[in-house]
Amino acid sequence: MHPAELKDRVTSAGGTTIAGIACLEELGLRSALIEAVRTASSRSRELGKPSPPPNNPTP
Repeated sequence: MHPAELKDRVTSAGGTTIAGIACLEELGLRSALIEAVRTASSRSRELGKPSPPPNNPTP
């Protein structure tokens, strides 16, 4: 389900939940969440890369 559809299902016009959601959006929560997911995704890709072989000097 799309987040907007879920929001529409749980809020009523002029109600407390939509007021709280509006406040969060004004404060930039949506942008912060998008950036958090991008950052976590990027880090996941970094962690999934194979490790370089160990640097073992030959005697």
